[in-house]
Amino acid sequence: MKKILFFLSIILLASCTQNGGHIGKIFGRWHIDSIEADGCDAPPAALNLYWAFQTDVIQMQRENGHNNFSTIYGRYRIDDNTLFIDFPEASLPNASEGQPPFAETGLARQSALQILRFTSHELVLSYHPDPATDPSATITYHLRKI
Repeated sequence: MKKILFFLSIILLASCTQNGGHIGKIFGRWHIDSIEADGCDAPPAALNLYWAFQTDVIQMQRENGHNNFSTIYGRYRIDDNTLFIDFPEASLPNASEGQPPFAETGLARQSALQILRFTSHELVLSYHPDPATDPSATITYHLRKI
């Protein structure tokens, strides 16, 4: 009986890994602590927004109060110190449901954010909302892992 329990526990422990056992620094839930704008209109203080990363999926969630959340899912990837985010149109809410959570951040449906600082507990991102017409306009996001 002990041998069966031992082998069962080994199987369970071995099956709880992702990506060959490495889930990466970005994996998990992050809170937007602050948003700063330089040369463009600042988005409203989005301190009730959360981003969660797993494998190649990003979840953005806005807390509306009383444990009520608006949630949207998209895809992300990191290449050359840039975080690329893409929210499929099919996942966007109807106009009657209000703006999707990423609209409060000033991000577009498809966005490329430069990674300025990235530790296991802190993520600082820079976004240029309209690089073609105003390359100096920048929004900086400070996220903290929770």
